Formats: sequence, C-alpha cells, structure tokens
Amino acid sequence: MRENKRGMKMKPFENKVWLSSPTMHGEELKYVTEAYETNWMSTVGKNINEVERLICEKVGCKYSVALSAGTAALHMAVKLAGVKPGDKVFCSDMTFDLFIANLMVIVVLGCHI
Repeated sequence: MRENKRGMKMKPFENKVWLSSPTMHGEELKYVTEAYETNWMSTVGKNINEVERLICEKVGCKYSVALSAGTAALHMAVKLAGVKPGDKVFCSDMTFDLFIANLMVIVVLGCHI
C-alpha cells in the first residue's frame, strides 16, 4: 500500500490498462527509422505522400491530407465547414481533452462558444 498526497492508503494497480500501447507492429518501426534517418520527421515527405495516396485510393477521392494531430484535423474541418470569426459554435463537453481541443480551435478562429 502507498499513501497519496492526502495521506490516503492506496493499492497500486496490479494490471495496467494502456490507453495507447507504446509498441509498433508490422513495418511501422522501419518507416519511423527511415523518416528519422532521412531527416523527414514531419507532416511532409515520401511516406506521408504515400499514406495520402493510399487514403485516396481506398476512399475513392481525389485529394487527402495527413495532419499532425486531432486538433489540426478539427481546425481544418471547422474552416472547411465555413465557420467564420464571430460565428457561434456549439461543442461537446463530454471529454476533457477533446473539449480543450474544440475550444482552442473555436477561439483561434475568433468564434463564440
């Protein structure tokens, strides 16, 4: 048993539940190593171009854009939806991380929550 900051005794987790496994499967490590060794640790480059091409092929569209994070995807989606500065935007408050990302995108675009 361990004590937390409030002096409460707590039993450590016996089995961890990973939200995102820190492992790679298949050829991911090869691609990450290649990107690192060729100095293309970015949202551009040969591997990203191939991912975008494969997405277009799979989905049946002309263009696709691989982004660096979910917040970047939210930003692009809100802009493409035609939301303009001063517009009112409603967003979910169900999860902390997503809520912060939603708010950040809305505030950066000059909208009202």
